[in-house]
Amino acid sequence: MFETLQLNFLSILVAAILGMIIGALWYSPFLFGKMWMRLMKISPKDIRAAKNKEMTSAYIVSFASLFASAFILAVILSLVNITAMLNGILLAMILWLGFMVPLLINTVLWENKPWKLFLLNASHHFTVLIVMSIVLTLWQ
Repeated sequence: MFETLQLNFLSILVAAILGMIIGALWYSPFLFGKMWMRLMKISPKDIRAAKNKEMTSAYIVSFASLFASAFILAVILSLVNITAMLNGILLAMILWLGFMVPLLINTVLWENKPWKLFLLNASHHFTVLIVMSIVLTLWQ
């Protein structure tokens, strides 16, 4: 089954890089960073302290997780033979609804996080999955 996979590792790499860029923009002060800080109860002082720490390992792990997500999405797209962008987007939406949303809802239920934070983070993951799907279906 797996020997017939058609994977383009360059498109997977680009999809992961775009995921990092989307995250950097999404949680920046230009988009939703101030809202995220307020919902997380993080002060600008906390952000400055975090920036003073060595964050290289956090960025590496974040990129590795995005690369893994792009890779798995590419595998699923190949296994179900999806080559059309709209079908890829539909698959990304289904995966987001079936996997990401239930996991993120637990942050509200068990970690006492606000629903607005859930919506902010869930919409970020939705956007990343859609962009990854577009890249992976258009560039096979």
